[in-house]
Amino acid sequence: SPDSASIGFFAGNQVKKVHIGRGAAEVLCQRPGKSYRLGVTGTWNSRDVILFGPADDGNLYQVDAKKGGPATPATPATAVNKGEFHFWPSSLPDGEHYLYLSAPLLGSPELRVGSLKGGHSLVNGAFHSNVEFAAGHLLFARGRSLMAQPFDPESRTLAGNALTLGKEFNSEGPPMAAAFSVSSTGRLVWLPTAGNHKQLT
Repeated sequence: SPDSASIGFFAGNQVKKVHIGRGAAEVLCQRPGKSYRLGVTGTWNSRDVILFGPADDGNLYQVDAKKGGPATPATPATAVNKGEFHFWPSSLPDGEHYLYLSAPLLGSPELRVGSLKGGHSLVNGAFHSNVEFAAGHLLFARGRSLMAQPFDPESRTLAGNALTLGKEFNSEGPPMAAAFSVSSTGRLVWLPTAGNHKQLT
């Protein structure tokens, strides 16, 4: 949660939250669909809305983090008909807009900006991993390198060139899942490249 007092998580077919240090976990909503064949991720914004997905239909969904209730689509409901899936929602500072990857079954993923009020726009550039915003930059992976590129959250446009932060991280895991996270203060954590080699035993 934005105040760092609670944690949202997935358990089976439910979205839950728990207050750190006290109380039992609370069910917020059922996750739409049944198969859950895709890795689901989420983000909890400053307006107490949790965005998560993709669901079976390819879309991101949203739920009120305070009241709970049925999850409602956040991205266009035609996603699966177009053969695309929406991944990795990440909130922008205003609490209304968010970043997400739209990955077609064929072709390269696109970075888009969505709005809780509706409307979606494309961010020009090549992005092949989860993307997060902090300290005036988009952070993302390119190969095994962690990159940062200036980004204006108000106009929602890129500026300047992408620069490497000189950090190599573990690239194993689900597609488009780079092992890093960044807080609103710019504090960065990442899983470095493993130094040992795997050996068949």
